[in-house]
Amino acid sequence: MLAPPPDVVVARTLRSLTRALLVCCGAALALGLLAVAMLGLADGSADSLASGLALLGVGQAGAIAGAGVVGFGLRRVVATPGSAGRPGSGVDAPPRDSAATADDAAAAVGTCETVRHGLALVARALLVICVLVAATWTLVDTAAALGALLGALVSAQVAVALLLVRRSLAPGPAAG
Repeated sequence: MLAPPPDVVVARTLRSLTRALLVCCGAALALGLLAVAMLGLADGSADSLASGLALLGVGQAGAIAGAGVVGFGLRRVVATPGSAGRPGSGVDAPPRDSAATADDAAAAVGTCETVRHGLALVARALLVICVLVAATWTLVDTAAALGALLGALVSAQVAVALLLVRRSLAPGPAAG
């Protein structure tokens, strides 16, 4: 099987990183909306929701960190000379006379691997922090244990989403 041309590799990497960025931003937005909905249903007694809201904040911070990792990778791929002027790349420079080179494709694949590694680290850190914060809330205030557990479970879903996004960033030239 022939390897795809370098232009295709760079375009697929741009597309997959853009989708990953949208998923991470969407997860952060969804957790924010969930927290607002919880506060709206609490009728002023937010004390009972403090543990759940704290853990939703942890999950939202993890989603934002994931978006930062993906945004960094997307910026690196867009900055490669072979991606300038592509539709959807966000760069208004005129296209080069030559297409993307093999070096551009290799840089895009390397950046994709760096983003995959970063997302795995963010997901692991998010899971560890969720467990630690939920355990701390449970030890400090046993009445808040249920809220802490539910908040940790919802925030753990962000870690799962980050790992699914990581998996969608396939390694090698067939990315996308």
